[in-house]
Amino acid sequence: MPNQKVLAEKKAFVYGNYVIGIDPAKTNHQAAILDPKGIQIGKSFSFRNSSLGFANMLIKVFCFRAF
Repeated sequence: MPNQKVLAEKKAFVYGNYVIGIDPAKTNHQAAILDPKGIQIGKSFSFRNSSLGFANMLIKVFCFRAF
C-alpha cells in the first residue's frame, strides 16, 4: 500500500492537468477524461485495440480540449 508521501506526489503531478484514464482490454479499451479538478468530462467511451482505434481516441481527446 502506497504511503502518504507517494500519494501526495502523484496528486501534485496530476493537479491542474487533464487526465485520460484508459482501461485496457484485448479488443476494446475504455477511456475517460478528467478535468484539472478531477471531474469527469462527458461519458466514458470505448475504442478498438488498433492503430485506427487509437487515432480515433486521440481525435476525441483533442475535441474535448477545444471546449
